[in-house]
Amino acid sequence: MKIGLPNNPKRELDKEILWISANKFDYIDLFLEEGKTSLNSINPQSVKDLLKKAKLSATGHMPWYIPIGSPIKAIREAAVSETKKYLTVFSEIETEKVAIHAHWCHGSFCLKEMIDFQTESLEKITRIAKSLGVTPLLELTDSKEDAPSNIKKILDSIPQLRFLLDIGHANLHGRKPVDYIRELSSYISHVHMHDNSRDLDLHLPIGCGNIDWEKTIKALKQYYDGTITLEIFSRSKDYVLLSRDKLQKYWADL
Repeated sequence: MKIGLPNNPKRELDKEILWISANKFDYIDLFLEEGKTSLNSINPQSVKDLLKKAKLSATGHMPWYIPIGSPIKAIREAAVSETKKYLTVFSEIETEKVAIHAHWCHGSFCLKEMIDFQTESLEKITRIAKSLGVTPLLELTDSKEDAPSNIKKILDSIPQLRFLLDIGHANLHGRKPVDYIRELSSYISHVHMHDNSRDLDLHLPIGCGNIDWEKTIKALKQYYDGTITLEIFSRSKDYVLLSRDKLQKYWADL
């Protein structure tokens, strides 16, 4: 297991990298989003050099709001084009894998249509990612449509697309993280961890919501031993360090 931490895209990236390195995380989950880490505000070579100096590897994280599942074809095509820009930058930074978020258009469209819209985009994105030497990961969101069976339909149709298990998101809408682990274990290539109270996507520290962490981590450990990002959004980073301690203890004891 390797434990990483995301940067806050509203803060200076160099300071975020230095803090993550100084606190001995294994890698940074590099969030490139509008703010301090928009595509226009970073230099890939400078980021690569800083990561090397900090002795950190990186996973990549696309903006969650890119509409790859829009019912409008021109918008889907624009989303793929924009995604290519991000993937190119991640490739230049030598980021091995990159998260791309599911996108459900809702409205009057049926489930099959919503899956087809995303699949069309993700087939193109996966080809682009592979040509750049990047592994694309499909991340479930906080939408009620992100059920294991729906995610599996997309993954099954694109063999080179992998799965990012977000345990906090998997705890919403009456779902259980262990169901995702058991049903999608063969697809998992990255994990996000954070807690919530089942009704809101709160990104709380581990143990501050109602996720059964003992049961969840025990199940995860049966199938997975890779990168785990603590996606905890707290003003105080003390809670991140506490969550890391909890995760390490669970992992060692279970």
